[in-house]
Amino acid sequence: MAQRTGRRAVIHGDGPLGRPLRAAAPGLLGWAGWSTPEDMWSTPGIFVCPSFREAFGRSAVEAASSGMPVILSDRTGVAPMLIRDRDLASRFIVPAHDIDAWLAAVDELDSDPDLRRRLSDHVSDNARRLGTEASLDGALAALDQLFRRTP
Repeated sequence: MAQRTGRRAVIHGDGPLGRPLRAAAPGLLGWAGWSTPEDMWSTPGIFVCPSFREAFGRSAVEAASSGMPVILSDRTGVAPMLIRDRDLASRFIVPAHDIDAWLAAVDELDSDPDLRRRLSDHVSDNARRLGTEASLDGALAALDQLFRRTP
């Protein structure tokens, strides 16, 4: 993406793919290493998760909670929970291997501040339902109902 658009991606964290990615794209990718959530989500930008396999996608929820717009792979488990609007989902839940679709999604958000704000607000609202506090509230409500039924 960086080669075709001139955009620079910053990757937070590290793992088994870190070294090969750095070697394949010298100068095109920024490497922040392990970062605090505050550091990651305080930088204005777009959270892009082109994962080929992401069972849930906790980092996407964190980015959305911070108000950052997200573009997610169709293989990210949380994608339909964060991007529930059909129109937004058709544009910002992207086939994992379709580079042109990823570029189009980023271009669309870059060129339309109103759409960017709409997506940010949408995913931020949905992320609140997926946070720890909401999950605990739901679990406590279920336990409360269970105990009320038990004599």
